[in-house]
Amino acid sequence: RRRLKLTQGLLAAHAFAAGALRQNLAVEIHGIGESLCPGHHAAGPVTGQAAILQRLAELADAAGETCEELQPVDWPGLRQRLLQRLPAGSVVVVLSDCLSDTGPGRPMDWAPLAAAHHLIFVSVADRVELDMPDLGLVAFEAGNGARWLDTGSRRWREAFSNRQHERLEAWRQSAEALGAAFLALPAEAEPADWLAEAPVALA
Repeated sequence: RRRLKLTQGLLAAHAFAAGALRQNLAVEIHGIGESLCPGHHAAGPVTGQAAILQRLAELADAAGETCEELQPVDWPGLRQRLLQRLPAGSVVVVLSDCLSDTGPGRPMDWAPLAAAHHLIFVSVADRVELDMPDLGLVAFEAGNGARWLDTGSRRWREAFSNRQHERLEAWRQSAEALGAAFLALPAEAEPADWLAEAPVALA
């Protein structure tokens, strides 16, 4: 399911990059996800059509790999770099699930970028992250160890689902308050259907 999420995110990245390139717009890709393996994470942004396609292919290759050493996620550093290098009025597409602790932070952290650019947040989420099924005892990562939770409890599943949906809805409302667009991309959705609806949501 992890690979499914990453694949959906890459499809969205392909679509946005292709649309911009068709309009002869400059495109940069900043890959900072913690799921990327060492060796797939080049320093700095990638520009130019050939290089962008190559980077997306590398990200697709890395999506199914499991690494012992994960790349740290430096969202504050990314925001600072974008503020320094992008011309005013640029379109910034942020791909994340907006749910995990390694996500893009709080919407208000993006306020300086939202004031100068057009922000689009694309939240790629697996339905299991939003509506946990009964999987019995499951180990969840907790710091340096794991915490075992009984997903067989209906009360726990309902509380978990409510928290996740509320968190995502709060993200959407806060992003829109900044003047940013917020698009939800289910990991199990048909990419063609979602991409067909995306321009309507951005209009």
